[in-house]
Amino acid sequence: MQCQNPSENGPPLLLPSLRLFIPPLRLVSAAMWQVVQRGDVQDYGMLEEFVTTVTEIVPELLSCSQRAQLILGLRARMVLELCRTEQTADQDIQQHLDRIRSLISTGEAESGDAEVELSESNFVELVESLLKDPSERETFYQDVFPVEFGPKYDTAIQMLMLEFLSRLEKLLPIPDLEQTASLLNAVPSALEKCVQFVPDPIQLRTLLQYHRKLGRLDSIGLSFPLPALRLFIPPLRLFSAAMWQVAQRGDIMDYGKLEEFVTFVTETVPELLSFRQRTQLMLGLRAKLVLELCRTEQTAGLQIHLDRIHFHAARSHPGDADFCCAEAEASKSNFLALVQTLIQDPVEREHFFQEVFPVDYGPKYDSALQGLMWEFLSRLEQLLPVPDLKQTVSWLNAAPSVLEECVNSLSQPLQLKTLLQHHRELGYLDTNGKPLKKNKNPELVKEQLLPPLLATASSPLCLSLRYW
Repeated sequence: MQCQNPSENGPPLLLPSLRLFIPPLRLVSAAMWQVVQRGDVQDYGMLEEFVTTVTEIVPELLSCSQRAQLILGLRARMVLELCRTEQTADQDIQQHLDRIRSLISTGEAESGDAEVELSESNFVELVESLLKDPSERETFYQDVFPVEFGPKYDTAIQMLMLEFLSRLEKLLPIPDLEQTASLLNAVPSALEKCVQFVPDPIQLRTLLQYHRKLGRLDSIGLSFPLPALRLFIPPLRLFSAAMWQVAQRGDIMDYGKLEEFVTFVTETVPELLSFRQRTQLMLGLRAKLVLELCRTEQTAGLQIHLDRIHFHAARSHPGDADFCCAEAEASKSNFLALVQTLIQDPVEREHFFQEVFPVDYGPKYDSALQGLMWEFLSRLEQLLPVPDLKQTVSWLNAAPSVLEECVNSLSQPLQLKTLLQHHRELGYLDTNGKPLKKNKNPELVKEQLLPPLLATASSPLCLSLRYW
C-alpha cells in the first residue's frame, strides 16, 4: 500500500511519531539519503562508517569498485570541505587521512590493482599542499574543485549511496503482522518488553489521527533476540504481534493491557471496529481477566477491573441497531452479579469453574476473542502501512537533519550484525553487487560511477599536483 505525500495532509509528523511505525534501520537509511541529497558534507563521516560496517558483514551489497568509490569518496569529500577553511585544526584533518589510509590498508577498498593506493597517495599529497600553501588552496578551490569535486562528483556519490541503500532495503524486508508474531514466539514476556516502545500517548494519537484522515480503511521463522527485531520491525507492529501472541497463548493476566490499548486506539479511530465488535472485545477481555482472578482467589484488586467493565458498558452506543444499550446493560448487570456470587460463595465458585466456565468461557469464548483481536490488529496494520525508503525520505524532508538522532537507535552493533548475517543467508540479494534493475544503457552505468576519485596518473588532478 502506498503512503501519500505528507505535505498533502497538513503538518508533517515529527520524528517521535515516525518512530512508531517506521523501523529504525529504514529511518537511518532515509536520513542518510537526505544527507547526500542536501550535500550535508559534515555528516559524510557517519555515512562512511555505516557503509563500511554493513559491507564488511554483507560484501555483496556492492561490488568492490562501488564500495571503494563510495567509502573513499565520502571521506575525501569531507576532508576537502575541512581544508576549505583555515580554522580547521590540522590534527582534525589528519584523523580523516588516517581513516582513508586504514580503509586502503585493510582491503576495504579493494580494486584489483594499485590504482587506489596511487590515488590515496596523490590525495594525501594534495591535502598536505592545501594546508601548507594558502595560494595553492585558493587556486584549487577556484579552478580545480568545481570540476573534479563539483556536481558530477556529488551526483556519483548520490547514485552509489542510493544503490547501497536500495539493496540494504531489499536485504531486510519488513515482516507483516503474522510473520512478526512468529518471530516473537521465542521471546518470553514479549508484550511487557514491547509496550515500552509505544511510549508517548500524544505521539501515538497524532499518528493515528493523521492516518485516519488518509482514508486507509474500507466501510519465516528464526528466533531473533528482541533488540535485533527492533531494528527492522516498527515498534507498533512488534507491539501488535506481542498482543496477538498473548491472545493466542491465552496469557489472561495480560488481557488488561490488551483492553487498555484497544480502548485507546478505538477512541481515536472508532471505525477500526464496529461498535458491537469494540464493546464485545473490550468487555470480553476484561471479563476473562476478572474470572481468572476469581478462580485463583486473587480478589484484592478486583474492583479496578469491575470499574472498567462498568465504564465500557455505560458508553454503549444507542444508535447501534445490533447492540443496543439495554443489551449491554443487561450483560454487565448479570456479569457483576455473577462475580459477587463467586466471591461470596466458595461452593458456588467451585461449581461454576467445574461445570459452567468450561462451556461458557472455554475454547469457543477464546476463539471469539482471538477473532475480534485479529480483526482489530489487522485493521490497525491496514491503517498504518510501513513506508518504503523513498516514502520515508519524503516524511523526513520537512525535518532538520536527523541523522545523528536516528543513528543513536542503532546503538548495538552486535544485533545489527546478527540481523544482517541472517538475512544474507536467506538469499534475498543477487551476488557481486549487481544493480537491482538492469540498466539498458551500459554507458549510463559508467557515468554514475565516481570520476577518478583521488587522482590517477592521467587525471587532471594528478597533472595539477605535478604542476604545483
